[in-house]
This record gives sequence, C-alpha cells and structure tokens, in this order.
Amino acid sequence: MSRFTDDMIYTRNGLKVRFNEEAMKPVIWPLVEAGQYDDILMDIELWVNLPNAVSSVAAIAAAFVTGSWAHILVFWLLGMLVGGVVQEAIYSEALKVIFPMFLGGWLIALPGTIACDIYLVLQGGYVTAVVLTLLVVGNWLHMTDCVFLLPLMPFQLWLMALVERRTGVPVGFTLTERVFVTLCERRAKKLGIELQWELYDQAMRDRRQALDSPLT
Repeated sequence: MSRFTDDMIYTRNGLKVRFNEEAMKPVIWPLVEAGQYDDILMDIELWVNLPNAVSSVAAIAAAFVTGSWAHILVFWLLGMLVGGVVQEAIYSEALKVIFPMFLGGWLIALPGTIACDIYLVLQGGYVTAVVLTLLVVGNWLHMTDCVFLLPLMPFQLWLMALVERRTGVPVGFTLTERVFVTLCERRAKKLGIELQWELYDQAMRDRRQALDSPLT
C-alpha cells in the first residue's frame, strides 16, 4: 500500500508526489475502488528511474565493447540525457519494462556490472572497472540524478504548462506530478472512467478558505 501524510502522497519507497492527499481523494477514488491506484504509484517509481536505467545499460555495454573509461563516461552521459528527454516527452509501458524493470534494474545491472568488472580487471582495466562501478552504483542510489535536471529545465517548464492547460490541475515543477496525472488518465480511460480534476481545485480552495477564516 502507498504511504500518506497530511500534505503529500508518498509511494511505497518514499517517492513524493506533491499533491495534497485529502484533496486528491475525490478525484482518484474510482481508481482506488478499481484496484488501480497502487499500481499507478508503482509505475511512477519505475518511470522516474528511466534515465538511470538507460545510462547504466549504456555504460555497461560501452565497457564490454570498448574497455575505455572515457567511452563509458560518454555513453553513460548520453544514456542519461536520452532517457531524461524520453521520460519527459512520453510515457511508454514497453520502455518501463525493458529498462527500469528489467535491464536497468538492480537484479540485472549490478550483476552485469560485477561480471564486466571481472572481465575488465582480467584485461588490466582497473580504472575502467572503478569508473563503471561508481556510475552504476551512483545511478542505483540516485546520486547522479542532477546530471540531466538542469539541461532539461526549459523542457520541463513547457510540459508543466501543457499538463495544466489539458487537465486544469496546477502541477508542481517535478516529473512525478506530471506522470501521476498521465497515468491516472490512462488507467481511467481504459476503465471508461472520467476523472473530475476540478474536484481537486475546489477542495484546495476550500482548505485555503478554512485556513484563512478567523477563528470564531
């Protein structure tokens, strides 16, 4: 089950979705009743990991093919940027499964890195093995996320405005809120449900009015 606080929605692993949980309940309740809501939060976690997963796969492949730490860095960076652009532009079930769930997940990426490190060390590529390990482990621990945040900031601003125009929901400046809206809409469409996003705005206005009202 997901974890909630008074203010924000949190996924099982602590990823923050910056929507007020109480105000969002009337909107997403049909999805909760249909048993889709926890799956949506799990998919958000996976999709947020797309750039890390793509860059890990690219780095491991570069290590096997070239054995050069410089090439590993280049392909790792390209994978991070390409994954970040794709992540912001679309949502793909296939890419979610291939990279964050499978190839770039820790069950595949970490053993793959260890196998590659052994191969590199046997070839005398000690520095290359260290660089590869640091990059893949850094991706796994989310210590490398800032690499693609600044270059993609203008693109993120444009997408935030687009989502707000399409749904009427004020979306925060993070990917998680945009993916949350996208996935809720996709699941609702499959179920033949129309989500009433205006209920969120109304609930937030009511909360603000209640907070601003003087005590009687």
